[in-house]
Amino acid sequence: VTSFSIDLESKKVTVMGHVSPAGVLESVSKVKKAELLM
Repeated sequence: VTSFSIDLESKKVTVMGHVSPAGVLESVSKVKKAELLM
């Protein structure tokens, strides 16, 4: 992960870098409801 941004108004988190989308989704899903948007 090289950077991330959080948009509180739309409740979205953007993660940038060399990461696996499935890995990020799995990690975030442990804490909060999450879905992958492409």
